[in-house]
Amino acid sequence: QDLEWGKWYGPVMQIAFVNAPRPARKAKDWLNANMDRETGWFRDAAARFGQAPGSDRIWIEFLGYGAWAQLIARRDLESSPPGDPRVRALTIARACEYAYHRVFSRIRDANPAAGWARWAGAENWASPGFTEMISNLSRGLNLAAVGAQVPVGELIEIARQTLLCERQCWTAVWELRGYQL
Repeated sequence: QDLEWGKWYGPVMQIAFVNAPRPARKAKDWLNANMDRETGWFRDAAARFGQAPGSDRIWIEFLGYGAWAQLIARRDLESSPPGDPRVRALTIARACEYAYHRVFSRIRDANPAAGWARWAGAENWASPGFTEMISNLSRGLNLAAVGAQVPVGELIEIARQTLLCERQCWTAVWELRGYQL
């Protein structure tokens, strides 16, 4: 599902990093450098553990999340003059990546026996490199928000909604829900 969702989330990331402050661009560079490794891990996990019925199509939680994220991120593009930098998209990106970091830091700290969980926690989403990426993304968002015409309350709500979407999506994966759209 993460691979399918990436097709919907990719445009949000593109918007987030247009004219973004340097720390946010550093975060993007780290994410891009890690992409092949992370995508390979997802593909290997799907091959090893099998897939829930309907996993060849995007599930409703992931589709809804991706469509919502694109809608929010594009608000700045539709305003006149266009918002710059794309603070709403950066807010979504930061909240999404932070959700991964937070969950997998807890998994790492639990010292699981399963190899996949150790890799996902210690070597990827809770690794020192990912931690630094989150810090850069946070600093970039803070710099982008200065002078932006987006109320802080709106950014907080966008972050909250992003975290709720993450919870819904990963709950569906945990419960192995399968959907035929």
